[in-house]
Amino acid sequence: ITTVQLVRLDFSPLDERLGVAGVRWSKGLQRLGVWLAMRTGSYQSAVEGMRESIGGEVSKTSVWRVVQAQGEQVQQRLASEAVGQSQLPPRGQVVVGEHKQAGKMGLGVDGVYIQLIEEGWKEVKIGAAFEIVALSEREKQSRLSQKERLGVDIAEVREMVKATAISYCALLGSVEEFEPYLWAEACRRQLPLCWDTVLIGDGAEWIDGLYQRCFYDSVRIVDWYHACEHLAGLARQSFAEASQKGQQWLAKRKDQLWQGDVAAVVCAIGQLDLNPADRNREANYFSKHARAMTYLEFCELGLPVGSGVVEGGGCKGIVEGRLKRVGMRWSRSGAQHMLALCCEYGSGRWEQIWAV
Repeated sequence: ITTVQLVRLDFSPLDERLGVAGVRWSKGLQRLGVWLAMRTGSYQSAVEGMRESIGGEVSKTSVWRVVQAQGEQVQQRLASEAVGQSQLPPRGQVVVGEHKQAGKMGLGVDGVYIQLIEEGWKEVKIGAAFEIVALSEREKQSRLSQKERLGVDIAEVREMVKATAISYCALLGSVEEFEPYLWAEACRRQLPLCWDTVLIGDGAEWIDGLYQRCFYDSVRIVDWYHACEHLAGLARQSFAEASQKGQQWLAKRKDQLWQGDVAAVVCAIGQLDLNPADRNREANYFSKHARAMTYLEFCELGLPVGSGVVEGGGCKGIVEGRLKRVGMRWSRSGAQHMLALCCEYGSGRWEQIWAV
């Protein structure tokens, strides 16, 4: 997106003055200010960007006010849609006139902490809805070649699908508050109408609860890489750091896990010389999610086994990339307004924000 496209030189006067005396913020300038505040990483950078773009001075407070006004408007719309979806017919039922659709869709769910003023570190819950499509033969060969050059175990690249048409929702709040937003995003993308759907997460209890309440007819998948991190942590605790024996133990457990033999993994964990509480906690993690860890079966069905969509584009791209930079602290409302704007932009709904 170019600066010219953002501004569109719409200098029609607003009902109220924002910013420096004598300066009226047209919709084009508001659009530019919000975009710069999101994409440059700070309000100060946005001010400098506007100075370069329009050749005039605006204050950081002025940009902040514009962002808050637009973010509040977007957040109110999202909240209204979330309430509206919760009042529709019960979940899991197809409304008269609707039909199940071919194709596959998925939801990735995760959480990331940001720092709030006077509150400390609080978790932002984020969801990503996406379509699942198979890789072309060329893409498959490219992925395999890249992983082989990096020395990655070939078992970890049998996932031959990709996520497209990704959209996001995020909320700084409790699971109960986040749930209607996630459901509204799923409905917005018509995910409940697809025959094949998946919910991918790291196995956290709050994500399990969302699955059971809202997406019980979807395939539940525990992210492959998170499961492997649990095994790697056990290897580090039980064997000398980077020892050959530990590496062999880890390689064997990962192979068993990929094949879906979770029982063998749990048995091996039970034989480790660890604190009983740690050993039981890890064994229970795999036992509890055994059905969500049949990775080879998932890949054969053409389903993804990694949560990179929500972690990379959501947690890192949207939340950490804008709200968790060095030294950043936010007010609760300021953070939520910025989250709403960033999610809509990342979802390809930027034009809709300014359509009214």
